[in-house]
Amino acid sequence: MSRYNDGCLDVDTDFDVLLWALSRATIRRPDAALFACAPPDLRPLPASMVKLVVEVVSPGTERVDTADKMAEYALAGIPWYWIVHLADNDVAVIETFVLDHVLNQYRPHQTLEHTDGVAEIDLPIAVKLDWSRLTGLAR
Repeated sequence: MSRYNDGCLDVDTDFDVLLWALSRATIRRPDAALFACAPPDLRPLPASMVKLVVEVVSPGTERVDTADKMAEYALAGIPWYWIVHLADNDVAVIETFVLDHVLNQYRPHQTLEHTDGVAEIDLPIAVKLDWSRLTGLAR
């Protein structure tokens, strides 16, 4: 939390993020996002408040999640992008990407693969992933 000046972060699912408003509004709905605390009536949430977007790839959304949304989120300046890949209704792989501000593109940061234990990542916040708790979440 100390990495962010305001010290207040929140997470939510299934809400709109305003990527940009010119020349017309571009709004995306990430599967999950970590963002600076904001009043619940501030929706769509401006991309400038979003620190991390998570997209879960399903068979019909692979190109959109791994190319289209990734490019749009990068152009909107969202610092982190995580892609969750499923296999047999379980989380199999989580790819994490960090924004390269010079190129306005994401570059690979870390790939987390399903194990029987706990995976840890410390950016953008410290997270411990208990793979057993992610089993059976996908339908």
